Amino acid sequence: MNGKNCTVLTATATSITAKIPPACGTGIVELFLNGTRYEGPVFTFVYSYGLISVTNGQVGHSDGPVATALLQEIVGISIDGNDNVYFAQYDKPRVRKVSPLNILSTVAGDGIVGYVDAQGINARLGRMDFCTADQNGVVYTGDQTNNRIRKIDQAGNVTTLASIPNSLGLLAIKVGRSGNIYVARGKYIDKYNASGALVWRLMSHGTGNVDGDTSIVQFNLNGGIEVDSTETNIYVSEFTLSDPNSGGKIKKLNLTNGTLTTIAGDGTRGETNGPALTAKFAWTFTMALDKSGGLYIADGWTNHRIAYLKNGMVTTVIGSMGAGDVDGDPSVAKIQYPTGLAFDSQGNLFIGCNGNNKLKKLTID
Repeated sequence: MNGKNCTVLTATATSITAKIPPACGTGIVELFLNGTRYEGPVFTFVYSYGLISVTNGQVGHSDGPVATALLQEIVGISIDGNDNVYFAQYDKPRVRKVSPLNILSTVAGDGIVGYVDAQGINARLGRMDFCTADQNGVVYTGDQTNNRIRKIDQAGNVTTLASIPNSLGLLAIKVGRSGNIYVARGKYIDKYNASGALVWRLMSHGTGNVDGDTSIVQFNLNGGIEVDSTETNIYVSEFTLSDPNSGGKIKKLNLTNGTLTTIAGDGTRGETNGPALTAKFAWTFTMALDKSGGLYIADGWTNHRIAYLKNGMVTTVIGSMGAGDVDGDPSVAKIQYPTGLAFDSQGNLFIGCNGNNKLKKLTID
């Protein structure tokens, strides 16, 4: 079903009972019998969601089991190939990690804003909203204070990978499967190779908001950046911090045809679903692509929700009940100021909630 193998439980001459895999998705039923393929109807898979808290929400700084460990902040998050969850701290700069065994540890940084390349807690990092981890657990941070990309290897050694011109700033950062690194802030989207060399830079051609060919586009980005598995489509967020009426837009940079287009949000603040280009958001802080090409969006600050963009439509997954801290089914669940999204290998969506200092997990089945 939907291109995924099912487990046959019983079979007769006229019927088959099969167990579908988790998160199967909607798609055509296929039967392969003695080398012949038979096609059945479309099987509709209805997803169910459940929200749980991973960390305890208590403020402070200590490592150990998540039941007792303390967090000072939690902003952008990322997950490596072994399902370790990494997140950044802004005012007290550190990179922290939650292991699959629910142990919280400090990867790097002493919590003081500064600039020292060293190992582990002897290093000093600048303020950062985002970090990103590759499959092997190498972490990159967007150091806004020092306008640099910092690299943290598996042993916790912090080095400077690249310097960014001061006029550009640095906010969003994402490492692709190839090891290339993508960053976005303000009027720039950059690609760096694994050695820290600039590969290309897309610059806004003015101060307005113009979609189209990359030779004419105008934009002003805030929020996260997401890259698909082929690294041909890059998703960025746009909103204006200083404008109380500004709402988020999601834009897609298509490197195949060289265009930047708005795919969701009308740019005015609100909280509405429906057709993507008329939907309203507050601050679209970050995004995460699922395996079917759907885009989960952390719509924070005033909306406190997770929205989902698929096939040109926006729906609310979590947050219809307003802001708060309630786990369970989406019909009752509440979150507060989501600032980070990332999928683990099992298809669970982890959510960094800066409003109540919690890491949450949304199971999707």
